[in-house]
Amino acid sequence: MSESPTPVVERDLGAVWLDLLRRLTEACPDAGVWKNVDAGLAGDGDVDLAAPVDDWDRIEAEFWAWAADHDLGPVITCHHVPGSMFLVALDPRGREFLQLDVRGRSTWRGSTLFRPADLRPLMAMDERGFRRLRPGAEGLVKLFQNGVEAGGRPKPKNLDKERVVPLLQADPEGAAAAEGLFGHAGGWALRGARAAATGGWDRASLAVVEARAALRSLREPGVVLDTVRARRAKKSCPVLSASIRNRRRVP
Repeated sequence: MSESPTPVVERDLGAVWLDLLRRLTEACPDAGVWKNVDAGLAGDGDVDLAAPVDDWDRIEAEFWAWAADHDLGPVITCHHVPGSMFLVALDPRGREFLQLDVRGRSTWRGSTLFRPADLRPLMAMDERGFRRLRPGAEGLVKLFQNGVEAGGRPKPKNLDKERVVPLLQADPEGAAAAEGLFGHAGGWALRGARAAATGGWDRASLAVVEARAALRSLREPGVVLDTVRARRAKKSCPVLSASIRNRRRVP
């Protein structure tokens, strides 16, 4: 009589992710999660880490060790997008892969929005044991990177998906603390955030922030070029293509 196959035990992806984030928090004091942690812990997204380039080798080593400890693999490291490192670990029990996006610089409208050092004062320890950007600061950054269309118009689907309004409502002090990321346009950025948090939309203020970012881009031609390179890489790299088009599943 043949033996019944051993049932596959569902993996608790949230617990697996928490182990990695705690390891990185201990190993890299200047690194921290800047967005998407809740989606990642729920098994429904990637996790985005801001970290100085000097820490990337250590982060990659921690990622590989963590993957081995949890029987994840193969592991892939991707450097195709300028200013970024993507770490992917396949879950051999299924088609999903766990993805950590590491940023040494984040841009918006062709200019630098922040570097990891800019976020360090805006980070706080999450009660679950890892360092993360304060919710209000995360909401302010996401408002512009994900929620503002050209000319200061809203992107309703992105605003809902990225939970921009709940983040801003949960921590208005954190949003206010982050206005410095936008330089001289910080006051306008905060006005736009406060309008969005109360169910409105201050298109004029958001357009001012956008215009200031475009002016800054004239002083950062390298960032503009890197933005073009990033768009090409996301289409040509098979790993990034699978991440974007197939929601982190092996096609």
